[in-house]
This record gives sequence, C-alpha cells and structure tokens, in this order.
Amino acid sequence: MNDYARPSSSRNLINELTVQNEFLRAQIQSLNIQITDLKAENTALRSSATSHWAPQFAQVHNALRYNTLALPAAIESLAIMQQHFHRQGTLRQCSTEGCRRFAFDQICFREGHMSWCATHNRIITGIYTSCSVKSEDRHKCMPVSWEDRHDWHNIVDRAFYDGRIGNKGLEPSHLDSLLFPPPQTTACTAQTWRAHAG
Repeated sequence: MNDYARPSSSRNLINELTVQNEFLRAQIQSLNIQITDLKAENTALRSSATSHWAPQFAQVHNALRYNTLALPAAIESLAIMQQHFHRQGTLRQCSTEGCRRFAFDQICFREGHMSWCATHNRIITGIYTSCSVKSEDRHKCMPVSWEDRHDWHNIVDRAFYDGRIGNKGLEPSHLDSLLFPPPQTTACTAQTWRAHAG
C-alpha cells in the first residue's frame, strides 16, 4: 500500500505545483501590464513636467552661463574702477565689515564681498541684488558673482578671443596677475596698498 501511496502523493504534489505555477504566471502577467501602464503614465508626466519647467530651466542655465563668461570682464572692470578712484584720490575701503582692503579689490570679489553689475558697470555691495543705478533701471542689472571654475583658463582664453578683455588699458602683466592670482594670495590692507601704489 505504501508503494501505491507515493505515486499518488507525487502526482498530487505535481498537480499542486502546476496550479501554483499557473497562478504565479498569471500574477506576473498582471504585474507586467501594471508596469507597462506605469511606464506610460511616467512618460506622460515627465513630458508635461519638462515642457512646463524647460523655459525656467533654460533661463537659469543661461544666467549661469552668462555669469561664467562675464567673470574675466568683471575682474578687469573692477581693476579699472579701482585705478580710476585711486587716481582721483577717492578710493574707499571695502564696505564689508572687518575687511581692510580697498573697494573694487578682486580678492573681495572672489570672497563674495560684492558682485559686479555688467549692465551698469558698477559694484553690487553686500547682500544687494542690484547696483546703485536709478531705481527705474535696476531691473536691467546683470549681477556677476565669483564662482570657482575648473576650466578657468578656457574661460579667460575665450574672453580674450571674443575681445571682452584685454582692450581697456590695463597693463597685460597686471591683468594676468588679476586673472591668475597666486594661490597663497593674502589680504592686502589699505595702508599696504597705498605704500605700494605710491
């Protein structure tokens, strides 16, 4: 009797496994249909989100790109303004509390004490987002703020190539020292700068 019981229990086990296998296949097929539906829904949501956010992303991307390309010209313009006010005898100190450098100093620019308004050729001090131009023109301000760039040499080369720098009267060696300062640059106090400037 035991010999006959084994084949019967084996057949029952095979039948149960076959039923479970078919059930699992049906579940897999159902899940695949749900996955396909979710993928289609995801694609639709992404395309609507992309079309909605694309213009805003493009504006932000263009502003960041503009900032990067304007950096060399901002550094040159700051140096020219510093020389101008120094010659007039009206060069003031940086407006950042505790800073003893002169206004328009490129180190202050790199440390974020100020930004440069490329539109109006003026500094933007402290936490402001526009320069000191008339209030009705402030919406036209294009602030340029320092950002560290791994491709700085390429950015400077392009600025020279495009004619955006190197033609405003700064000595080439001075401009080069501003664009590529030594890594150990230290803070220059107003008194030290006066002694060197003569």
